[in-house]
Amino acid sequence: MGIFDFKLAEVAKKIQYHPWVKNVRIRRELPDCVVIEIEEQEPKAIIALDELYYLNSDLKIFKKLIPEDSLNYPIFTGINYSDLNNPSIKKWVEQAFAIWEIARNSKIIPCGQISEFYIEPEFGLSIILKKGPLVRLGEDNQKQRFKKLLKIAFEMGSDFHLLKELDLTHPERVVARFFKEEAEPKR
Repeated sequence: MGIFDFKLAEVAKKIQYHPWVKNVRIRRELPDCVVIEIEEQEPKAIIALDELYYLNSDLKIFKKLIPEDSLNYPIFTGINYSDLNNPSIKKWVEQAFAIWEIARNSKIIPCGQISEFYIEPEFGLSIILKKGPLVRLGEDNQKQRFKKLLKIAFEMGSDFHLLKELDLTHPERVVARFFKEEAEPKR
């Protein structure tokens, strides 16, 4: 096949179809080369819909996860894909990314302890921890509220796991719910 018989647009379209390809550029270099440059998608997060999907930095789904795929990304639940177009929810997702970055360097609540970021359009952003309470951060200042959570977890130490729910949505107070302890059986 001659270099001018090579259908650049057709090949680009076929390559672009692959889920891991973000952008593809193909050009001819005379006398006898075709150069193909591929920019790969980079997962930024995972969204749980009917199944788990990777989101890129533009918050676009690009691939359904399979068992071999990494789960070492923030996981978002509670919303559907169209909610990512809502400016408030986009802002909360960005705050969750900022929290994830803080947690990467935290010894108190590292990102590995964050099970998921739960978004409720009516109430805002919450964090579900693997070992610890459901933490409601609300509609604004979530990054600062996460820092407050780190202080609370540090001060409570091993008692932190006794919390069932922690509401940090009020600037001047913290509301905590504890797991109920089983009553001693009567003799």
